Amino acid sequence: MIKKIVLTGGPSAGKSSSLEFIRKYYSELGYKVYIVSETATDLMNSGIIPNQNNLSVVEFQEIIFKYQLFKENLVLNIVNNNNFLNNIIIFDRGVVDNKAFISDEEFEMILKKYNYKVSTINKRVEDSLKMVTLPKEYLDKSNLGNIVKNQMLHIIATHMCVLIN
Repeated sequence: MIKKIVLTGGPSAGKSSSLEFIRKYYSELGYKVYIVSETATDLMNSGIIPNQNNLSVVEFQEIIFKYQLFKENLVLNIVNNNNFLNNIIIFDRGVVDNKAFISDEEFEMILKKYNYKVSTINKRVEDSLKMVTLPKEYLDKSNLGNIVKNQMLHIIATHMCVLIN
């Protein structure tokens, strides 16, 4: 079994922060867990930043698109050739998330250039878990923020149990 789930949501919603918890939780339940990191963060941490280096936002989104598909295909090939019965692939954002940063026309142009459709992209994962950014006042109060974060991690784990089973 290969279950593919994308974490999506706004900035600072806890997507990346939840990944280690998700990996540990499901590994302890006997799943082999693969994480596909957020491509935009990977690129920006490497110094590839939109509106710098003569790189427009649309060009940046196209790079994300190509790199995201490469990473997804790499992990899928590895998972398809392993001997584990229960596999989970978690995508920290998916290709469709690019749509939030450019116009619909620009996104469609990128899809068309690489012979994809939104429906084809959506079929690459079984489900998504949309995470919501907490109000700043929750995050500023460290104790309350930690309580909310711990509750959120348990909600994520519970919701993912429903998605996986």
